[in-house]
Amino acid sequence: MSAHVLAWRAVGLRAFEAGVAAVRPDKLVMEAVAVTGSGEAKHLSVLGESIPIPGGVSLIAFGKASILMARAAERKLGPALSRGVVIAQPSAESCPERCRDLKSEVHVGSRGNLPDAAAQAAAGRALAMAADAKAGQVVLVLISGGGSALLPLPALPLTLEDKIATIKIMTAAG
Repeated sequence: MSAHVLAWRAVGLRAFEAGVAAVRPDKLVMEAVAVTGSGEAKHLSVLGESIPIPGGVSLIAFGKASILMARAAERKLGPALSRGVVIAQPSAESCPERCRDLKSEVHVGSRGNLPDAAAQAAAGRALAMAADAKAGQVVLVLISGGGSALLPLPALPLTLEDKIATIKIMTAAG
């Protein structure tokens, strides 16, 4: 390859790497979330919008980037975080040894990118936690790609099997 081609290839690679770094889920959460004040005057700021959180914050994160997002959110929320549920796909990032630093419960489901009973149980846990939120408590929900397989709670009379069959039909149809 000529020096000219190599130089442009290097420029393209740097541009690609900069683009990927700019949209890292953990970086975006770190930039978007802040906690200010103390006690009853404590506020959660998300993208500049301020919300009083005298009762603290519960966290729900689901999707392929849920571990990265939850880790960043927990760091930013600090003691304002009362509890959390993280639902992740099986990966090296979601293995128990790599998630011990999280305060939130970590659930793994959706093997093969399809909803499964583990994801459905985890979704039920997230829903129950949100329903238990008290006055003055905020539920912060972080969603990334793959969420529909990780938070499967089909409305009755539909079942998890109905949802899986529908996904398979749609995927086969392109």
